[in-house]
Amino acid sequence: PPRRGVSRPPGPAVQGPAHLTRPDARPKARPAPRGPAHRTRPAASAQAHPRDLFLLDLDGVLVDSVGELAGSAYAAAVSRWPVVMQNSPYTKGEVLAGLAGGRPRVIAGYEALAMARLMAERGPADGVAAVLADWPGRTLAAALDAWGETPASLIPFFEAHRTAAARDEAAWLAANRAYPGITAALAEVCGPWYVVSSKSPARVALLLRGLLGQEAGFEVGSPRLVAGLQPPDTAKPAAIAALAARAWGVEEGDLGSVGGSGPGASLPPTTLHFVDDRYETLAAVAASPLLGPAVAARALRLHFAGWGYSAAEEKKAALDDSSVTCLTLEAFTELLRWGLVMGVDDGCEPSREEVARGVA
Repeated sequence: PPRRGVSRPPGPAVQGPAHLTRPDARPKARPAPRGPAHRTRPAASAQAHPRDLFLLDLDGVLVDSVGELAGSAYAAAVSRWPVVMQNSPYTKGEVLAGLAGGRPRVIAGYEALAMARLMAERGPADGVAAVLADWPGRTLAAALDAWGETPASLIPFFEAHRTAAARDEAAWLAANRAYPGITAALAEVCGPWYVVSSKSPARVALLLRGLLGQEAGFEVGSPRLVAGLQPPDTAKPAAIAALAARAWGVEEGDLGSVGGSGPGASLPPTTLHFVDDRYETLAAVAASPLLGPAVAARALRLHFAGWGYSAAEEKKAALDDSSVTCLTLEAFTELLRWGLVMGVDDGCEPSREEVARGVA
């Protein structure tokens, strides 16, 4: 069975390994693994090589931003298509509910603007069903064609609208929220962490500062803020490859040799944890020729954020994928504090190999 958590249900250039630890970070005690030894990591200086390094998506992992995205999309749609929106038989609340229901399919921000008009024309029930069935795909393409719009016409319009709205920082931040327990867990995180997001760097920096209390280290241009990664299923694997190469002190072209299977093979001293709420992005990382071997060796661990924006079929796909650990929010905060998930990575549960051999 797949590994799972508590419940089932480069951006900018990065400095070398010495950069990956914070000067004020102290190693936290973790439960000693029990059970049979598999591959072991070589002993390493904690200052030169942190034990765990976290690569975290923002929306749907650290922050619930659906309120801001839906509200911005609705307001921008009223400005872009005033007659259509004002004559809609559906209330603003119904359109916003439809946008929340369709949120798992939004990849680029402008899609929410198009989705707002779709919900105003078709209603939340039919609109959400159409979005979940085929978005962006034919549903978005057909809608844009019927309206005489293109991504090139909507992207700058929606970006300008959101940028203007964010000038009122207090109101903009109030439309977002940190998931419960995240701020406290980040204050106690057991290793360095980076944000790896498709959102614009300026908005990521504002959320980290204003919502999560990260006053320093995540300014625009910081090596710890790797953002604007569009499309995520190609840009995020590339960004993670660059970060992994720096963390492990190898060239990107040599990442495929990490975690080799020969005699005496060992893992690098730093385990990377990538957490995202899009299963497609996690699968793209696992399928990457550069990163796939590290995923198989568990030097790079993939975690699915089950509390984020995902449809039922994505959750099932993540559960069925043996390279992905499905987390609850509680398990995620555990991972940040300890670098492991109790009952999965603590050495107390049988490994998949042990289960196959029938020893557990």
